[in-house]
Amino acid sequence: MSYKPKSEAERAAIPEPYKRLEEATRLSLGASNYSSKTISTYAEAIRGLGAYISATQGPTDPSKLRVQHIEGYIVNLKSVVSPKTKRPYSEATINNRWRGLQSVFQRASAAGLMRRSPIAGRKPPRVTQVPIPIIREDKFAAMLRTCKGKGFLAV
Repeated sequence: MSYKPKSEAERAAIPEPYKRLEEATRLSLGASNYSSKTISTYAEAIRGLGAYISATQGPTDPSKLRVQHIEGYIVNLKSVVSPKTKRPYSEATINNRWRGLQSVFQRASAAGLMRRSPIAGRKPPRVTQVPIPIIREDKFAAMLRTCKGKGFLAV
């Protein structure tokens, strides 16, 4: 099932336990001196999962999640468009969401909030390596020639 929150009302429909898990994660990561970007990435993964669970009538209690719920969320991400970029989610973003959830569940398990992570021992989605084109020597030399001169205005 393909799902993405379409409005603030739908985002507000995220089950309260997922909102509390997000807040606990923000607090834990902040206390551990994680970067604000990492914290927001993990929080986005929790909110996205919560919205997906709400839309698909999954368990409202995160401790009742099973690997099938997480895999359903990941498959869903592959079929929707990012509201920020208006493009499909990249493999790297999907992998990042998985790893964020993996860390959140490990922390929740260690804190006694859930018995075991639903994705413990599972591998994250693969990211296809895209080769970066290497500039040819003649093109590189031409580029360097444009920098000849002794001052900024010579360029």
